Amino acid sequence: MAWDLPDLPDVGDLATVVNWAQKVRDSLTYLKQETVKAIFAPFTTLGTGAAQAANGNFSVVLLDAATEQAQLSFQVPNDFGSLSAVKIAIIPTATGTFDWTAYAEQLDNGEATGTITDSATADGQAATNNTLLELDITAAFNGLGLAAGDWVGLQFILDVLTTTTAIGLVGISFQYTATM
Repeated sequence: MAWDLPDLPDVGDLATVVNWAQKVRDSLTYLKQETVKAIFAPFTTLGTGAAQAANGNFSVVLLDAATEQAQLSFQVPNDFGSLSAVKIAIIPTATGTFDWTAYAEQLDNGEATGTITDSATADGQAATNNTLLELDITAAFNGLGLAAGDWVGLQFILDVLTTTTAIGLVGISFQYTATM
């Protein structure tokens, strides 16, 4: 999104009530323009078989067998306007392919788990040894109806390692349009 600076008067211009009011409105519109922001959330909970590890200087949750999983939780920022994208950062330990599923869940205060959920999945995901891969999992969040202050839980499951031996989950980038 381009930031359009309001048309400001030159020194010596005659200010009338009408054109001054328009300049104020233009300036307020300029200040309220939306911008894209991102938060990072690391994977913090390890499922059966998952292990905390390092890949280079990155802390990762290592998944090296089918059905291994990891979870994370975060709160939607207070300036959240709309969802732009959600991406998982992965560093594979070998070149190959794998199948995965991501389950997302949204909670409000006083609400039971499992009420609002969505998911995304892919088979045959290509990966290159020790090369950062950003998986777009936005589809797992589209049905959640997110709003500022909501709590979100995410579970990532390695369905099948087809030709790679392991993947390291770094965390997610939750990208959103912020409002002022």
